[in-house]
Amino acid sequence: MRNRSGLAALALVLASPTALSGCGCGVELSVEPVTIVGHGRRTVDMPLEARLTKDGDPVVGVKVEFSALGPNGVVLGVVATGSDGVARIEGRRALGPDSINGVHGQTWTSYRAKVFILQSTDGAGDAVCAEPAEAPFKFTP
Repeated sequence: MRNRSGLAALALVLASPTALSGCGCGVELSVEPVTIVGHGRRTVDMPLEARLTKDGDPVVGVKVEFSALGPNGVVLGVVATGSDGVARIEGRRALGPDSINGVHGQTWTSYRAKVFILQSTDGAGDAVCAEPAEAPFKFTP
């Protein structure tokens, strides 16, 4: 059975011109630069974080999509924000000298987090207007 209220909320967001151009809703998504050193290991963990706030307060339970950016970008995963408003993707043994999650890509230089368009609850759907956030990413094998 479809979540009709969720679909209706998505339709309203997509139809609203302000939602598509920095809606001014007070929701902000932020990420920090990441440097990971592999110390010669074949693979290492790749922890990334994104903080979602509304008027400075944490926004809880919102799905955030993480992507590695570059010539051959790849979606790394989707995780929900916790009680502190932070979405954390752990990527256990995901990063190697020339790949992320087994996909060749030694030229990735940044990563992006964005609010996932389809949310589980209407309250989380209110955060869709947050602009994506991007930060530098550096891996030294």
